[in-house]
Amino acid sequence: MSGLIGLTSPYMAGINNLNQNTARSQNLQRKIENSSVEDRELMDACETFESYFLQMMYKSMRNTVNSSGSVIPQSNAEKIFQDMLDEENSKKAAESGNGIGLAQMLYKQLSRQNRNVISE
Repeated sequence: MSGLIGLTSPYMAGINNLNQNTARSQNLQRKIENSSVEDRELMDACETFESYFLQMMYKSMRNTVNSSGSVIPQSNAEKIFQDMLDEENSKKAAESGNGIGLAQMLYKQLSRQNRNVISE
C-alpha cells in the first residue's frame, strides 16, 4: 500500500499545480475583461503569439516522426487535416489559458513595459 502512495503523490502534486495555474489564468482573464480596450487587445495579441508558437511546435514535433516507413502511408488530405487540427488545438489552448502559459507571461511583461512608457 505504501508503494501506491509513493506513486500517487507526484501525480497529485501535478494536479494541484495544474489547478493553481488554471486559477491564476482565470484571475488574469477576469482582470483583463474588466480592464481597458488596450489591455484586451494586448492579451489577444499575446494569445495569438502563443497559438502560433504552439503550431510551430506541433509542426516540428510531427516532422520528427518518420511516417514513410509506416504500414499505411499518410495521404495529402490526412496531412492537411492534421495541420488544421493542430492549428485549432493550438488556438483553443492559447485562448483557454491552459496552453504553456506563454501568453500570460508575455502579457505581464508587455503590460509592465507599456505602463513604464506611459508614465515617463
